[in-house]
Amino acid sequence: MQEYDIALKHLFRESKGIFLRSAGGRAVVDWFNAELPEIRIGLADLLGLTDDGGIVQFEFQSTNDPRMALRMAEYNLAIDRRYDQFARRVVLYVGRSAMNMSDNLTGVHHQSSYSLIDMRTVDGERLMASSDAVGLVLLA
Repeated sequence: MQEYDIALKHLFRESKGIFLRSAGGRAVVDWFNAELPEIRIGLADLLGLTDDGGIVQFEFQSTNDPRMALRMAEYNLAIDRRYDQFARRVVLYVGRSAMNMSDNLTGVHHQSSYSLIDMRTVDGERLMASSDAVGLVLLA
């Protein structure tokens, strides 16, 4: 396909938008530089293999990050690239201020969501008495 890339890109850039409008629903009025820097994501807080062969990711968040949903989507794509499957994702919010993050990212032809648990909603008494604190948190 690479031998056609230059010609196809040129044709599309010079197009008056007839095909583009029918394919994408809108006319393109300008083109971006298509070179995207490689996304580098730090380490996930915890990444585990579940008893059914799935993957679960835990992130611990102490502040409200307005970009958390984007970060979680990026993590999930990186996890899929490495392990060939998407993870069940959980963010445990342990911050002092009221939690106000979104648990989903939605855009044109894209949707990603994860579980978002405010630790203040977890029953502390049951948590202290439990031998399975993590299981109790996930049931909250």
